[in-house]
Amino acid sequence: MTQQSENPNQYQLTSSEVQITYTPGSDNGQPELGYQGSHGTITFTGNDIRSEETMLGTLLTVFLVRTVDTGSVTLTLLLPGVNLAGTAEQAIQTVAIETHNLFSILDRNKARQTQTYQVYNLQGTAQYLSL
Repeated sequence: MTQQSENPNQYQLTSSEVQITYTPGSDNGQPELGYQGSHGTITFTGNDIRSEETMLGTLLTVFLVRTVDTGSVTLTLLLPGVNLAGTAEQAIQTVAIETHNLFSILDRNKARQTQTYQVYNLQGTAQYLSL
């Protein structure tokens, strides 16, 4: 009998606007984050995913849109700690934040807010899948 891991190796999360999957170490050992939403269907791997441990949990950030002259759009997933305690799957709830970083050469001297946010309430599962 194989011992189940206490830690998930796949997360599947959805809201009415986005679907996100995350695998900390995919087949090639690199993390992989899949996004499906208003910016299309995009898969990020390895160094495309910025990971930061915080008091809130693990923040995973990717660029959905990156431009030189008009700003960027990032998606940050708050990945909570999960203890599977010998089970294969655990229901979880979390959030993802889409940040619009506004930039324009024409507006650089204009007083304004330069970041806006869209918060997605996500629910789904953290799983341990045997590979």
